This record gives sequence, structure tokens and C-alpha cells, in this order.
Amino acid sequence: MPDKVEIWKCVFYGLIAVLGAVILLTFTQYGVTSDEALHVSYGEDIVTWYWSGFEDHSVFEYKNTWLYGGAFDTVAHLAGHVLPFDVYDTRHLCNALVGLLGVVAAYFLGSLLGGNRAGFLAALFLVLTPRYYGHGFNNGKDIPFAVGYLWSLYCLLRSTAFLPKVPRHLIWKTGLAIGLTMGVRANGVVLMAYLVLFYGIRLMYLCGPQEGLRRLIWPTFATGGIAYGVMFLFWPWLQIHPLSGLWDGIQIFTSFPEVHFSFFEGRYVDSDVVPWYYGPKWLFLVLPEFVLAGLVLFFVVGFRQSVWNLRGFQYVLLLFGGVFPLGYAVVSGTPLYDGIRQLLFVVPPLVVLGALGFHTMVFQILSGYFKRGLVVLWAGMLMVTCWDVVDLHPNQAVYFNRLFAGGVQEASLQYETDYWNHSFKQGIRWIEAQVDSVGLKKTIGSLYPGVQYMVDGNRFVYSEMPERADFYLGSTRFEFHKRVPGEILHTIDAKGVPILYIIRPDSVYRETPFFTDSPYMHFRLGDFYRETEAWDAAIEAYKTVLQMVGKDTLKGPIDLRMVHLRIGNIYLRQKRYELALPHYEQMAGQSSGPGVMFNNMGMGFAEEKNYSAAAAWIRKAVDLSPHFFKAYVNLGGVYEAMNNQEEALDALQRATQIQPGDPGLLRRMGRLCYALGRYREAVKHYGELVILEPMDGLVHYNLGLALAGTKSYETASRSLLQSIRLRPDHFEVYQSLGSVRMHQKQYPEAVQAYQQAIDLKPGEAGLYNLLGQAYLFLGSYPSAVEAFEKALEVDPGYVKATRNRQKAVALVEKN
Repeated sequence: MPDKVEIWKCVFYGLIAVLGAVILLTFTQYGVTSDEALHVSYGEDIVTWYWSGFEDHSVFEYKNTWLYGGAFDTVAHLAGHVLPFDVYDTRHLCNALVGLLGVVAAYFLGSLLGGNRAGFLAALFLVLTPRYYGHGFNNGKDIPFAVGYLWSLYCLLRSTAFLPKVPRHLIWKTGLAIGLTMGVRANGVVLMAYLVLFYGIRLMYLCGPQEGLRRLIWPTFATGGIAYGVMFLFWPWLQIHPLSGLWDGIQIFTSFPEVHFSFFEGRYVDSDVVPWYYGPKWLFLVLPEFVLAGLVLFFVVGFRQSVWNLRGFQYVLLLFGGVFPLGYAVVSGTPLYDGIRQLLFVVPPLVVLGALGFHTMVFQILSGYFKRGLVVLWAGMLMVTCWDVVDLHPNQAVYFNRLFAGGVQEASLQYETDYWNHSFKQGIRWIEAQVDSVGLKKTIGSLYPGVQYMVDGNRFVYSEMPERADFYLGSTRFEFHKRVPGEILHTIDAKGVPILYIIRPDSVYRETPFFTDSPYMHFRLGDFYRETEAWDAAIEAYKTVLQMVGKDTLKGPIDLRMVHLRIGNIYLRQKRYELALPHYEQMAGQSSGPGVMFNNMGMGFAEEKNYSAAAAWIRKAVDLSPHFFKAYVNLGGVYEAMNNQEEALDALQRATQIQPGDPGLLRRMGRLCYALGRYREAVKHYGELVILEPMDGLVHYNLGLALAGTKSYETASRSLLQSIRLRPDHFEVYQSLGSVRMHQKQYPEAVQAYQQAIDLKPGEAGLYNLLGQAYLFLGSYPSAVEAFEKALEVDPGYVKATRNRQKAVALVEKN
């Protein structure tokens, strides 16, 4: 009779084979999600960064993507050169295969703690967790991080069995797993904290406090060094900031200054002010019933052994890995949005714990009818969820359980459904099936730009102006399906709940209650008129929104402040200040809102050159949103326009604390510091900028000027020479080099530099005057006279050149 252990291993292999086949058959059916285009570019830019020998800095140019590790994006981009699919299908296949590796990790974790049967159950439970399954195909940020996190926990658990001396091969595997996790998102560094904490506790228990701490040093530094090295390979920002880069990534994504709205408990909430229970509640809503019940059993029977026993200790470590991030998010107020997405990585360890709880209760405690009854109950729950996975396909990421959420239909009234914009591909495929493949191209319009990556360019044209398109695709998120009136042709449903509408735009339907009952439609209509510069019609549409939305009601991202802002800006553009002011005052009266509104208001005044009013409004923006990067940047610009350089510099320094390493900020701060005579600070900023933009001659030029200000003339001359190599046709660099050579008393070199500047710009009187002064110091008085006379030919009224010529003539006569 075959060994039972081998049977369960074979069953697991069968599960992986089936899942692999399903992936290959279905990965092309998943849509392009909200951030994918950005990460496609990031992967390409990372490869370009390497291919250019670290000279192409486009990887740092867009938003804050460079503060992510690029492990998955890089691999997916390279796979695109091998696989015969388009770039997004390639990413989805890679994404799904990474998700498959997560199922393998669940098996190994379950087998480690409960044997191969428990491992199979852990793998099966994870496969049938719809949110993990759905995100597994097109979430290139959270799934790779979740899988790396689970493998890292497995390596940590396994290595604790070998303490006090961890084998080298396990140190390498643990370092690799943690490094790849951090190579997706910097917050993976928490795994190193787990290592120190749990290794330390276990070693002190085994060896005593002093010896335990001593033995902790080697595995910590060895694992950490390997992890850092792996992360370093996939993260260009870390490569140019090896000491501060990791902290920059952790800081920006822990505080995450961008404000996002989420539909939660029937209302829209900002990501920075979500209720403390936001994360835990989402887990209760989206974990399938068999996982939740398994977790209950785990807490009932999971700690029958002492935590100082190896197995009990490993259980605690796994539990800590599943619960600690959730608890930290609750206590710290970490900004969260889009459901469980930012905490998706805690789902796999919780699923494994649920499987272990069920396995322990059924196969180690219960017997007879109780055992059979529980198995039947669990089989029923698994079958129901399995049906949900099939029935929802390919929208498994929309799943809600029945126990706490009431299923998708009931939950859709209170919570986000397709916030990931995945369903658009199904809508496009439906349109393709309705339209003949011959004839003129049809236009597909949408307010979701990801549509352009999914349409067949041979048959369709994507338009950002959906009112003029043949078809409009609008998701139910933020009522996008009601923003462009027209004939409803079809809906994409999940469990009978429409999540995407296909509409034929037609202004005739503008009076249909389905559309007119939504302030979103009037808001979009106002935007449409504003884009076409039909200002009066836009104002009327926005005023309709004000009439429809209650005075104290906020309807997501179309709250009253935004409406008042648009009306105020139109009046401001028309110079009807008496009409603009009341709307700005209405915004001020609703001061609890996000600072973006007040920032935009300030910029409206800045456009009218009313800088004092602009500064006042933008200061209010940063008071309301202390991590609002763009507002600090704008405030700095306004202060610069007011010639208030100190205040401008202070605003920009606050901005760089939020988003360090921004090239534009460094350039502006360097310029301000130089203007204020704070040369050492200017050197610091320009020095960082040189690392980011080493091929920009202007950056080297500015660094050279700042170094000259600190009297570091030798270093300044090197920077200026580098600038000349990069931009040999700019006379200012030669002029500055000549001045530096003068300070170095290298007069022949100064003459040469000034002459080169004159060759590039011969009509500049000041250059001839400087050349003459260099000849004076060199003792070439006739040449000095000639240079000063050339200066006077260009500018006869040049007083300084006149005096210098008189001095030079006197020296000629004297000698």
C-alpha cells in the first residue's frame, strides 16, 4: 500500500498541474488594471538603466514609481522578449505563475507544521480563496509581494528548527526570499525585523541571553547582506542612494501622501482618514467562510503545545506574520484604500493558519461522527466557494463572502467592487463581437485610460472624449457608468451585479432619470463644457450639482469643494472676481476636506499673479494635508514669484522630506541656496542631482558655481570641465572656468577659457573685459589693452573697461 505521505504529495502535484493548466487557458481573459501601464514603463526603464550603463535616468522621471523595487516589473519585461504575447498578457502570465509559487509556498508551510496532508489543505485553501486567485492574474504589485512574504515566512520557520546554528544553505534561501520581497516593496524589510525578533527569542531560550545575542549576529548580518544584495539588483534608486534609499521607500509608502477615495460602508472615505477597523473589516468581508472557520479552530486548538516547544514557537511566528501587519495598520493609521489590496500579503499566512486549524481539529482531536460531520461541513463550504470562483470568472477579485458581507449582491451596495478596473477587457471583447471587422474604425471612449491598451487598433480607436465616441465604457465605481448619457447596450455582471456598462453616447438620454438622478453626470457634463471652453454652460452644469448634493454631504471625489473650485476658477479666468470669491469662501467653510482643493484654488490666484492670496490658500492646503507634496512645491513657486527666497526654500525642503530625490526639487533648491549665498547647501543639492542626471552639463555647471562659492576651486574646475565635455557650445561655462582659474592664479588657463567663451559669443563686452584682466595678471599688457579696446568697441559706454584700459595703457608706457 502506498505511503500516505506520498499520496498527499501526489495529490498536491495534481492540484498544481490542474491550476497550471487553468492558468494557461485563461490568463488572456484578465484586463489591464489601473497601475499596470505605469509598471510596464518602470520595468522597461530599469532594463534601459542597465543597458545604458546607468546613464539613462528615465527610470526616475515619473511620479514615485522609482521608490518601489522593480523585481517583478523587470522579470516581466524581460519575459516579453521571449514569450509570443502582447506586453499585458505576458505580465498576466508571469503574475499568475508567481501566484502559483505562492500556492507552493502554502503547501511547504502547511507540510512543515502539519505534514503533507496539512500542506495540501493549505494549498487548496489558498487556490480557492477568490481574492487571492483573482488578483493573482493582474496585480503585479501586491501578489509578488504577498508570495515573497509567504516564502520568507516559510524560510524563517524552517531555519528556526536549526538554531542555534542555521545552515548556510538556509541562510542563502532566507536572504534570497526576503531580498526578492523587498525588491518588490521596501516594506518587506519588516521580515528582517521578524528574523531578529524570533531568532533572538529562540536563541536566548536555547543558549541564555548573552550567548544567544552573540549567536544572533552571524545569521542576522549574513541574511541581511544577501537580502540587501538581491534587492539592490532590482532597485535603481537604491543603487544611487545605497544608505538612504531603503528608508526613503519605507517612509513614502507608510505615510503615502496621495489621497484616494474608497467606497466603504455606503459612503466615500479618504485614504488618510479611514476608520481604524477598515483593514480588519475588509478581511472579514472577503475571506471565504472555510478560512474564517479554520482560523476560529486554530485559535481554539492551535496552542496545545508550549510556545517554547519548537512547533509551538513556529506557530507563533506564522501567526505573528499574519496578524502583526494588520495590527500595525490599525494602530499607526496607515493610509489604506481599494479594499484589502494593501494588506493582501497577510491573506496567504492567514489561509495557511485556517487550514492548520481545520487539519488539527479533524485529524488530531475529533473522531467518529463529529469528525465526519466537520469534514462534510468543510467540503460543503469548499464546494460553494469553488463554484463562486468559477461563476465569477474572470472577476474573482470582486468576491465577497456570504457570512459577513451577504455575497456580492448585498455587499455591492456598501463596498467597492471592481476598483481595479479589470472588467473593461470583457466590455471591449463584447463590443468586438458586435461590430463587423470591415469598414470604418469605430471609436471606443472611456474615462479609464487603460482602455487604450486593450482595444484592437486595427478595428477601433480609443478616445478620451467619450461623448463623441461610438461606444462608452463606464464602470460602476464612482458612478462612471452614469457620467456619459446614452443608450445602455450591455452590462458586464458579477453574480448578477453590473460592474461595467457599455453605452452608446447620445445626448437625447441626458434627461433620462437613470442619468439625471446622478450628480456625477452633471459634474462630467460641466467638465465636458469646460474642456470645450463653453464656460457659461459649464457653470450651469456645476450649479446643478450644487443643487443636487446636500450642503453637508460629500459624494466621493465630486464633493462640494471641487464643484465650488471649478466654478470659482471659471469666474477667475473670466476676471469676474466678485462672482469667484463667494465660491472660494464656500470651500473655505468646508475646511475638513483634502488640501488638494485649496492648493488648486491657490494656483488659480497664482495664474492671475495675485501671489499673496495664492500663498494664503496653499498654506491652508498644507495645513490640512501635511504630506501633500505638490502643494509644498507650488507654495515654493509662489514664494519665488514673490521674491521671498527663504520661504520658498523652506517650502521646497518640506516637499523633499515627503518625496526625496526629486530632480526638479533638487535643481530649484540648489538655485535658491546659491542665490542666498548658502553655497555649501547648494553643493549638497547639486551633488545629489549630478548622481541622478550625470549627463546633464547644466547640472555640472551649477555644481561648479556652487563649489566656487565655497572656494573649493580645484573641485569646481573639475565640475566645469565636465560640463564643457557635455555642452561645449555654451560660453557661460568657459567664462566661469576662466574666473575659477583666476582664483587659482592659473592665468594662462584663464586666458584660454575666456578666449573660448569669446569665440562662442564674440559680441559680449564683459568677456573682453575679463580677458583683459587675465592678461593684466599675466603681465601681457599690450594684449590687455587690445582686449579692453575690443570691449569698448562693443560697448563704448562701458565704464569699467574704460578704467581698465587706462590702467593697462599706463602699464604699457611704464614698461
